[in-house]
Amino acid sequence: MVGVIIGERITRIVAESHNWEPRMQIQNTPELLELSKSEISIGGDKRNALQIKFRFTTKYGTDAGKIEIEGLLYYTDTPKALELLEKEWKAGKQIKDEDARILLVNRVLETSFLQAIALAEEIKLPPPIQMPRLAPVEKKVEKTEKAKAS
Repeated sequence: MVGVIIGERITRIVAESHNWEPRMQIQNTPELLELSKSEISIGGDKRNALQIKFRFTTKYGTDAGKIEIEGLLYYTDTPKALELLEKEWKAGKQIKDEDARILLVNRVLETSFLQAIALAEEIKLPPPIQMPRLAPVEKKVEKTEKAKAS
């Protein structure tokens, strides 16, 4: 069973726009930076948790601009699972539990992309992800019309 993210908080935002580059590449990088024990109060109850510091960076071209978002995630699980995650982090600065890692990185992406899209608009850079677009539906030619054309 995977634990639960019980909260997040943005702690730092940097948005810079420099020289526009035609056809610039946009590179998004989520990173988990630190992991430490924490005690969280939820409805008057104290729970053991992990506080995970993260950074999300969007880099535009070679020097067209960047957006950097840092924050904290609060993650809880069984005491044994939290202890194992902390031990793994201390040993190699990584989370080996794939389910927990995916959960954490996905939350970093969700939280950060929402901020980065708005920031990119403010500093006149393209959004960090391809926005969905509607396309016209191809009209089907009826079989009778095809037969007449033959």
